[in-house]
Amino acid sequence: MNINRIACKLVCLAQVMMEEGIMDPLTFNSFSADDFYLDCRRLTVSFPWGGTIQFNPMEMSLYVFFLRHPRGVRKEDMWQHYSELLELYRKITVSIDPERMEDAIDGLCDTLATDNFISHVSHIRVKLAGQLGELVSLRFAINRTEDGLYRIAALRG
Repeated sequence: MNINRIACKLVCLAQVMMEEGIMDPLTFNSFSADDFYLDCRRLTVSFPWGGTIQFNPMEMSLYVFFLRHPRGVRKEDMWQHYSELLELYRKITVSIDPERMEDAIDGLCDTLATDNFISHVSHIRVKLAGQLGELVSLRFAINRTEDGLYRIAALRG
C-alpha cells in the first residue's frame, strides 16, 4: 500500500475544502501530504486541521480501495477487484484466519447480496459526517452516482 500516494489524495480532498470555502487558504497552505496520517494498524485517518476518524478493518480497506480508484467502481464489478481488496484487508485486519478473511471479502463482493457492501459504505459516511459535518462529508464519503459507480466525489477532479 503506497501511503504517500494516499496522503496526496487526501491533500486533494483538502484542496476541495479550501476551494469551496470550508477551509481557509492559510490553513491549507500550512500543511503537506506528510501532515496527513493514515494509520492502517490503528485504523485511523488523522487530518492536519484536527480530528481523527476511526474505522474498522473492512471500512479502512474499502476507504483505501476507493482512494486508489478515483474514477469509481460499480458494486457489480467489485469481484473484479477481489485480489486487491483481499490484499488490503489482509494488511489491515488482525485476523489470522485466511478463510475468515476470504469470507469477509466474499460477502463484500457478492453481487446478489448488497447489504454488506452498503452497510460498510454507510458506516464510513456516518463516521465522516461526525468528524467533518454532514455537507462536507458528502464530498469525502463513498457515494453511488447516477451512472452506478461508487466513488469519493472530491477525487473526480
